[in-house]
Amino acid sequence: MMIKLFKNIFIVSLCCSFIIVSNAAVSVSDGSAFITKAEFSADLNNLSNRMAQLENSLDAKIDSLVSSYLSKNGIWNASKVDIDYSATNLTSSSFITSWTGFEAMKTKVVWSKSAIVKKSGMCVATVHMQGYKNGTTYYRCYLRYTGGLWAGFEDDSRVVVWLNEIMNGTTYERNVQQIGCSSQRAATGNPQDSGECVVTLPTDNDYVLLAFVTKGSTVQIGITQLVSDFQDGDSSISVWGLSHGSYWQVKIADCNIY
Repeated sequence: MMIKLFKNIFIVSLCCSFIIVSNAAVSVSDGSAFITKAEFSADLNNLSNRMAQLENSLDAKIDSLVSSYLSKNGIWNASKVDIDYSATNLTSSSFITSWTGFEAMKTKVVWSKSAIVKKSGMCVATVHMQGYKNGTTYYRCYLRYTGGLWAGFEDDSRVVVWLNEIMNGTTYERNVQQIGCSSQRAATGNPQDSGECVVTLPTDNDYVLLAFVTKGSTVQIGITQLVSDFQDGDSSISVWGLSHGSYWQVKIADCNIY
């Protein structure tokens, strides 16, 4: 704000000086004390061009000084987090495979990575998720649950990706994004006795997590599944969805602190 105010005052002062100098140096062709409209227009256009050049020059110099100051003090220099960047292949057994009726909430961390924070600042982490079939082709992965009363209507299953910070043994939730949510599917026969609960998982997606972290703490990135049931009867995962050579691959594509 102060830089912008200083720049505006400086430009106005230069403009005033240019106007005074221009008026004093005008050559009057008819010998009178006045200038013609054409001469005034030419002087004004020349002044405008000089002001534009001056402003561009000032902007460039100020930007260069600010950038140099920030870089010198390590503000723009990203520090790459020393975290595990290898890929993990998840199958049906990696998730919650079953739950009982009226189970209020059940959670499972299906994948996580962590590292020590070596610099305070904004942590920017990119998590890539990709479904595969037989290790080569892309595949739309999903979780499929059956059984229980009104399965798919009363059952609820969600998958979230998150970034936490652990400080002095206490875990603080910094950023959470939902990446999958169950939807009901009609089933053959009486849906009260048999139904399906399907959770579609992202295919070839990047999720960016942002959070301020403190030097000396631990940054933790992971994926959690949450399920709950509101009717009697047990639910269990089906063989379909993540099986027969298919898997869901998750990895940290990039993680830096600015």
